[in-house]
Amino acid sequence: MRNIYNLPTKINFPESLSSDVRLRLQTVILDSIRRVAEQSAGDDAQFVAESPGRVEPVRERFTAHRLNPERVTYAIPSYDNGGAPTNVPLKEAKGTAHAAPARLRWRHPHGNVADDQVVNKTSVFEDQLIAIFPGWQAVRVHADRYAVTTNLNRAIIWGNMLFGARSYAILEGPIGQAHLRYYVVGTTHALHARDLNPGTGLAVAGGEVWGLKRRIHWQPQLHDDQHGSFMLRALFTAEGQPMWPASRELVEEFYNELKLGRPQQHLIPRELARPLVFGEIDQLIAAEKTDEAARKLAELDAAAFALVDWDVKAQYLIILTDAWTLEAEEIAVIEILKSISGRLELDAALGLIKQKGKYDKLFRDVNGQIWALLIEVGKRFGDPGPLSYRFLVDLLQEAGLVPRDWKDIAKYVTLGPAGPVISANLWVETEEAARSFIEFLGGALEGIAMLVAHPDKLLEGIAQLVKLGVMVQLAEMGYPPAVTFVANILKQLAPQVVYGFKGAQVLGISGSMLRRVKWAIVWEVASWFIGIGEIKAAISGAGVTEKLAALGRLLRVLRLLGKAAEVEQSAAKLEHLARLLQKVSVLNHENDVLRLFSHLPEEDIVHLARRMESADVQAVQSMAELTAKHPELAEAARHALDRAEALYRLETRAGKLSDNLVAGFQKLASRSGFNNTELFNLMEAIPGEHAELYMRIIRGMPDSAFGRGIGARGYNFFANLAQRPQSMRFMADAGYETFSALYRHSNYDFARFEENLQALEDLAQKMPVDQRAVEYQRLLDRLARGDAAAADELRTAVNARRAAAGRPLIHSFSAADLDAIVEKTPDIKKIRELAKEMDPSTRGSLFERWGNRYVFKQKNKVRVVKADNAHLEEIEGGLVTDVYREMDHYDTVTGEIWDTKLYDKDTIPDRNQLHDYRIMEEAGEIRAADGRMLPINDVNYLFSDIEAARANASLIRVEGGGSVWYIDDMGMLQLLR
Repeated sequence: MRNIYNLPTKINFPESLSSDVRLRLQTVILDSIRRVAEQSAGDDAQFVAESPGRVEPVRERFTAHRLNPERVTYAIPSYDNGGAPTNVPLKEAKGTAHAAPARLRWRHPHGNVADDQVVNKTSVFEDQLIAIFPGWQAVRVHADRYAVTTNLNRAIIWGNMLFGARSYAILEGPIGQAHLRYYVVGTTHALHARDLNPGTGLAVAGGEVWGLKRRIHWQPQLHDDQHGSFMLRALFTAEGQPMWPASRELVEEFYNELKLGRPQQHLIPRELARPLVFGEIDQLIAAEKTDEAARKLAELDAAAFALVDWDVKAQYLIILTDAWTLEAEEIAVIEILKSISGRLELDAALGLIKQKGKYDKLFRDVNGQIWALLIEVGKRFGDPGPLSYRFLVDLLQEAGLVPRDWKDIAKYVTLGPAGPVISANLWVETEEAARSFIEFLGGALEGIAMLVAHPDKLLEGIAQLVKLGVMVQLAEMGYPPAVTFVANILKQLAPQVVYGFKGAQVLGISGSMLRRVKWAIVWEVASWFIGIGEIKAAISGAGVTEKLAALGRLLRVLRLLGKAAEVEQSAAKLEHLARLLQKVSVLNHENDVLRLFSHLPEEDIVHLARRMESADVQAVQSMAELTAKHPELAEAARHALDRAEALYRLETRAGKLSDNLVAGFQKLASRSGFNNTELFNLMEAIPGEHAELYMRIIRGMPDSAFGRGIGARGYNFFANLAQRPQSMRFMADAGYETFSALYRHSNYDFARFEENLQALEDLAQKMPVDQRAVEYQRLLDRLARGDAAAADELRTAVNARRAAAGRPLIHSFSAADLDAIVEKTPDIKKIRELAKEMDPSTRGSLFERWGNRYVFKQKNKVRVVKADNAHLEEIEGGLVTDVYREMDHYDTVTGEIWDTKLYDKDTIPDRNQLHDYRIMEEAGEIRAADGRMLPINDVNYLFSDIEAARANASLIRVEGGGSVWYIDDMGMLQLLR
């Protein structure tokens, strides 16, 4: 008999206990329960985390292939049959209001991405009027290239890639003719959202509509030289904000069109976009027309520059630096830096620029935008931790505002029983230091005013600096109120100032520019300085301010729902609901509930608000009563509360919530598919000292890494990553794609992955210092491409470490070596043992060869080239692979695919491969690379042992729709039941 332990995840405590005490008690008690259960349980026991009364319904992504042809049943993994698909009847949910399905009013273009064009000349719409904004600001068509496409989503992508640093318009036409197209054209100048008046508050498709003000004159149609009419579908600002002529129908049609259509038609492959966007620019560079190339580069933004490799970005930076630097070229430099995926790539690109002798000129020329550049670099690549107290002291000492020697401080300050005794001479000397500091800055004040967050307070600078200098000296002596006060000052430091300094550190900026940044920090700190008595007043009012800020964030979402008239009523409901929830929560105050709710994903707030609309919340006095009278609202509120408590757990571990923590949590909560218990446990698993770094890399991960789709990471990946600071730092420095390539090379094993990281560090140390950044990035590029020589180099470095530690070496074998091993090793148990000390690619090849010889009795690999199988593109996005997919074995008699997996129980199959094989089966046939049409009747996955088969069965059956087999210890083929 197998024992199943249902472990609690939540304990209710008396409300008299503080939130921190409740949380600490809960953690200790739950950990104790788990340890006792694990100690008393048998080896085959199963542990399940349960949350009584708070269990969420389990949901998974709908997939069409599991719906039967009559649409009356749907296949889900079984419980009693090891996860095998079982048909269950479908029924329509009752009492649920269904939104009207998206539909289109008019006929629009449609076609394949291969037909898209970028035309390198002015369009027939050149100089035609698009709109006139208040102040007679006329916007016209103007660009020396344009794009033509047959899909609205792709039109937006082309607009962002071609004109991302300015504005663009999308035209559709010719109206009334059979062959419609979208034309993406640039404008005479950049429109910025900050300079425009947003719309009327009208909500369409969940967002506030821009451009509907009657004061804007729109030209809704433009014409070509054949008198054809073209409809203006949208005008985009430089920030990507769309605007429309005064037509609600046009806006609704725009959003409905974006929703509809096949997903694969909404994407532009990198290999197609890159030559179309940069082909002409590269030709100009080759012809040494660098000024014209620089002008064209200045029209692009990070979305376009992301198409090119880091060494090409370095070349573009040099060209922009050598050109006559106007603001547009300066902005382009920043956009290139935005497109760089990680610190290592940045260092490599800058390393190439240093080799060309252009580094100093790059940062000397970008004067007008230097602060924006430093902020961007600091935000993306700087140390994620806060500025330290020691940093502030050193900075003030460097400025001459604080003595460097304890003896100098002791002459003026003594700590008595009643507190500090400060000599009048200290105030005099500190004021003199402040005056000298200001005089020292001299003509740099204008530059400082640009940098600091509060230039209006510069006139009060001397008095503020005096107070700051004295308080820091008291903190140096250990006076507790001063220590606390200076710590609070650092917490309030404006983020842009911190990012600017860290950006300067990353870029290695020195001299006068670095001094300007440091002095900006001094002024920023001084501008926040307030007296001791004012601190108490600020603290007493902090709760009110925080509550209003939280309500403001919540109500902003409601305004987007078109509920502006009900804001006051909604605020009262939210406050009352927060009071009810606080009584059943670990949160200490209703303001905490509101504050944390305001940081939840918008869909959670929207869901809660919709359930709250028709409920008389203020007439309810307890959660039990709310559950009885308004069960749907109670369920939504508890769901939001669970997430708020998970966020609170993150906050307690990290010390405070930052932009990175909130944004990372929102991404996990909205896109990962984790239930609330998993979300809470993950927040619990993140070490506080690494929380900022962890959430920063979560923010940078692509959407494809989340959920249950192709390429998505599971809960175990995120939980393991939370315990691996070395892996976190590598992902932050190298970028997600490089991390993924090396993680795959490490057989999806974090221990092996970090062993490879250590070996990479050894290889880096052998590179010349002045070329290290460039050569190291090139090595990573080679590994990401699957370069065999790079893999051998890495394996040699790993083995050198293993040999030094007396550990077994990792071996790689040629195809002939593997065939010889298989020929004399029919014992599968021996094959498993041999595979343990092989590199990932070799071990998989070993089992594949063993299966061909002893299971299938022959080798029959079949390659399926993507370009030869256009019929597969009609099914759920087509093949994921860029070029081809190769089967390990194809059974010509049964028409079945066999894929062999020598995995352990912790290694998961490639979801991309599962997807590709499944749609081959759905299509029923494929065209092989040799031209044969082959039937595909089933897909089988063969594992080297039963444990690996069991661990991966559910994933394969649900996402791959295949059968799961394994080799038993006798070497026999077995179907997993």
